[in-house]
Amino acid sequence: MEVPHLKTSTIDEKIEEVIRKLVFFQRRAFKLNPHSAKKKRRVVCGLKECFKYADLGKLKGMVVASDIDDEVLSSHEFIMMMRIVKNADVPIIRTVYRPNQLGSMTACFAVKVACIGLISVEGCHESFQLILNLNSERERSSVMELYADKKLLLHACKYGFVLPNDVYDQKIIDPQTGMDPLIIASKYGHLNLVETFISKGFDKSTVDFSLNTALHYDCQNGD
Repeated sequence: MEVPHLKTSTIDEKIEEVIRKLVFFQRRAFKLNPHSAKKKRRVVCGLKECFKYADLGKLKGMVVASDIDDEVLSSHEFIMMMRIVKNADVPIIRTVYRPNQLGSMTACFAVKVACIGLISVEGCHESFQLILNLNSERERSSVMELYADKKLLLHACKYGFVLPNDVYDQKIIDPQTGMDPLIIASKYGHLNLVETFISKGFDKSTVDFSLNTALHYDCQNGD
């Protein structure tokens, strides 16, 4: 998942600072008392662990890497995790760091980490709040740049951006996949957007280059 138009900035530096601090606190606690520390984890790494803790409602935030493999992006677990996180209003913090860079921050140097779940930010409250504020600004900035490039709707369908109502009227097709906005929203599990596009008159029988309709992706997601 490539984050559009982003460069390493204050927010990315803060993200790295917080992750490294929380990992340090967690490793120190495990050395002192492994049994107790396991119940008081600060961070979890990877798709399966983030899915587990998102489903339990224990995430304070989730950091998502850029340039995630398409196979991971389209996996049922990733789509379901993103849906659970969004429904629980857990902040999704996108960063320019790639999976191998996130792995190095967690001391897993040989491992690519697509996402890191933040369970406790104790000891980093001020930095975490700054990250949330900067993340909101980054999201707004990215939306405006995409709007100017006339790619806004396709990215909105993929990442779940909330857009002005008139933008949803654009009948455009992704030239690489043949997907229209309704199909993309269905594939990535954004049910609110699916309902919006249906109300706007989008054709539910439209197929992409793989000959799949929006209903095919809804069925894959269990909707």
